Amino acid sequence: MKYALFVLSAILASAQLKHEMVPMRDGVKLSTFITLPPGKGPFPTILVRTPYEIRNQRNGFVDVGYAVVEQNFRGLFKSEGKWPVFGAEMNDGYDAVEWIAEQPWSNGKVGILGGSAPGMAALLAMMSGAPHLTAGFIQVAHADPYHTVTYPGGVYQAGLMDSWVKARGAEIPPPFPRPIFRRFDDEYKRQTIGNFASNVKIPVLHQSGWFDIFTQGSIDAFNTIQKFGSEKAKGNQKLIVHPRGHGGKLPGELQWPGEFPNADSLHRKWFDYWMRDIDTGVRAMPAVQYYVMGDPRAPQGPGNT
Repeated sequence: MKYALFVLSAILASAQLKHEMVPMRDGVKLSTFITLPPGKGPFPTILVRTPYEIRNQRNGFVDVGYAVVEQNFRGLFKSEGKWPVFGAEMNDGYDAVEWIAEQPWSNGKVGILGGSAPGMAALLAMMSGAPHLTAGFIQVAHADPYHTVTYPGGVYQAGLMDSWVKARGAEIPPPFPRPIFRRFDDEYKRQTIGNFASNVKIPVLHQSGWFDIFTQGSIDAFNTIQKFGSEKAKGNQKLIVHPRGHGGKLPGELQWPGEFPNADSLHRKWFDYWMRDIDTGVRAMPAVQYYVMGDPRAPQGPGNT
């Protein structure tokens, strides 16, 4: 009831949208769109960092009093510099978070949100230990590029990796270097959650699917932070695994019956609890929820729950 009243009391006037080139520590400026809710603020802020075109999809946050910051990776779209295939996302994520915290419209609390590539960037920002990060919501993303993406089980994952190089460049302005992690060298160690888990200081809700390309990476990120994160992160991780693939798609014509948690119904509740002290019930969620698949043609059979 308290949560419903809060949502109903949100101010409905139009939001303010502006664009800035935000400087990173090396002087490179990144294209950043800031959407402010009506009112004087200061506001809690949701950050999304992405290699994709920014469409100002604010996920319902602005209407209930959040500022939303969407930033392109370096070298993509209007951002300066050259993108080093996630190699800059730890430092750039840290700098973006701390830049937000310094703005007059910010109350100093920054939540980070992302799925797939934006989710990987969000995990790297968490691994930076940025002091003003407050909470995170990560979908279908990994934080171990070598072991869970390029060489899972020690075998090169050609079907996924080669298709990225050959077919997917249209989503991002060329030239776009797809991440072929062929060596477990220092660069890729800098992108591995196990080496930076103690830097993660925030509660995170992780969501993946049994048919996702990063299923193991999502599970590993949850487990690693839950066990080895800092005091506030340890024990405050949640994991949901549903019977879907990347982007929420079901494989082929399969349709599993039953209900399973949906990100759209959870991400704002997650941030409202950790960033606004509103009791939305997320703290009482089980640490792990997963869908047990049964025969999709037999709803009454074993599984499907």
